[in-house]
Amino acid sequence: MNILSERHAEDFLEKEGFRVVERAFSRSRFGLRKALFKVGFPFVLKASGKKLLPNGDVSLKHDVKNYTCALEEFKQLKKINGAEGVLVQRKIPGKEFFVSLKKASKTRCTISFGFFILKESGEKEVVLKVFTDIKKNIKKIVEEGGKFGKLSSREKKSLERFILDMINFINKNENISEIVVGSLIVDGKNATIVNAKVEFR
Repeated sequence: MNILSERHAEDFLEKEGFRVVERAFSRSRFGLRKALFKVGFPFVLKASGKKLLPNGDVSLKHDVKNYTCALEEFKQLKKINGAEGVLVQRKIPGKEFFVSLKKASKTRCTISFGFFILKESGEKEVVLKVFTDIKKNIKKIVEEGGKFGKLSSREKKSLERFILDMINFINKNENISEIVVGSLIVDGKNATIVNAKVEFR
């Protein structure tokens, strides 16, 4: 079994035609400056590494206002065990969803689909529902996404198209056992991957 970390999973999915958020990876202060110039404001910083496990707010920094603050956060993120560098990602508006596709057989997948709610502590929590016959239940899946916040017809189409494209992709690739999109941002035009993991057999 081989698991692609977030950075490599996003690169892989982008090469396969999926829309992925603007991003740049940096190992040094000089690289950070170039990454910020490429991505622009607003942005988030994430500790990145092949063996790095997600650790909530410890490995993710929001609302960094300028280069001086970014440099300080960069130094702290680099100290995290397993961090090889820092991923700078563009912060984009839209509704956020969780989508996980797992192969049940050569021709069948299950989907864990959900939306995020904000707990009293300020932390995000995902509300999930599992569906088996995805193509048959695609309308129900999309309607599930509208329970937390009303979706426009364009947003529904973007979400539906993304899920169907992802099903076709995973079914065509025998070596992939699971794709987890931990953060999918949907607006009136696109469905954009912001966080992902790909697992191979």
